[in-house]
Amino acid sequence: MYKFIKLLLSIIFINFAETYYFDVLLLIGLNINDYSLLLKEILIIVLYLIILFCVYYFYKDNITRDFRRFKRKLFPNLLMVIVFFIVVTLSVKVSEYLSLLIADYFKVTYLPVTFINVFNEPLNINSIIYIIKNILIIPFTSSIIYVLGINDLIKNKNKGIIYSGLIAAFFIGLGLKGSFLTILFSVIPYFVLYILLAWIYRKNNNNIWFASITLILYALLASVLIEKIL
Repeated sequence: MYKFIKLLLSIIFINFAETYYFDVLLLIGLNINDYSLLLKEILIIVLYLIILFCVYYFYKDNITRDFRRFKRKLFPNLLMVIVFFIVVTLSVKVSEYLSLLIADYFKVTYLPVTFINVFNEPLNINSIIYIIKNILIIPFTSSIIYVLGINDLIKNKNKGIIYSGLIAAFFIGLGLKGSFLTILFSVIPYFVLYILLAWIYRKNNNNIWFASITLILYALLASVLIEKIL
């Protein structure tokens, strides 16, 4: 029961905390409308750091144990992660293409997976905030929740992998706008992404760092790799 509760709380935090965050700040006398956009972004980073801390607290034994195992063969493991990143990026891109074909067949809008190539952006405080939030904190936290959390709860290997994809895709879909079919087809790449991350986790003796670093590399470099290929 404890595993289910901490997973449920983690999912609620990562998906709904930002929605009510500024309402809570308003209750304690902080009106965000009085602050600059930069300060708002900093406040959002503070929120995601709190979420990361909570999720880390829930799974700290797994995270620290897995890190000790990962660093024993650090260089070979990092090379393996690079291979996983390439496989994941290409697989998700193929699933995007197929999803687009299906959406076109049903004549509905398709919402593609989007990236910002940070290497094409000027280095300033806004780009640094983007990197901290969207390339480091959110991918790392999401991998812990949807890969470690779900597979720690569901011991059956195949079921754990499938549920990682299904649950991650479902909650990502909640944040998309459009018809049912638009959302259904648009979350297919995310389903593939988290199935692959869960498979990576299971394949490497249930070590979350392989999946986490793969997802961070995906958030950072997928756009670069796709641009080079296409």
